Amino acid sequence: GTVGSAAGRRTYFRATLAPGLGGVTGRLTLMWLGLATAAVMGLFALKFEVNSLEAELEALNLSIGGDVEAIHVLQAEWSFLNRPKRLQRGVEQYLDLRPVLANQVVGIGQLPARPEAAPAAKLLRIRIGE
Repeated sequence: GTVGSAAGRRTYFRATLAPGLGGVTGRLTLMWLGLATAAVMGLFALKFEVNSLEAELEALNLSIGGDVEAIHVLQAEWSFLNRPKRLQRGVEQYLDLRPVLANQVVGIGQLPARPEAAPAAKLLRIRIGE
């Protein structure tokens, strides 16, 4: 009857269209196929992430190269501006400096005592105007 013909169709299907998909062997095959698909998808995602990080690294390296060049320019400018002859001309032109005389040098004991600091409350009253 009908049960026998259905069983025959299943057997025909397994034998012709999908051999090896029945039973434990078929389940293991599908499991491995699923794992392989997941691994391939994971590797694709990893590849795109690595490409993105490599592009970011290249941009950072270019930025670092520009910063290093700017630092070299600043160091050259600093060396130029700190030449002793140039500094001496500026001191002579803009500062009224004279050599220190012997009578201007005193010991610590000859220095006047520091005045005591005013209390904060007194300073506040002076600023507020009380």
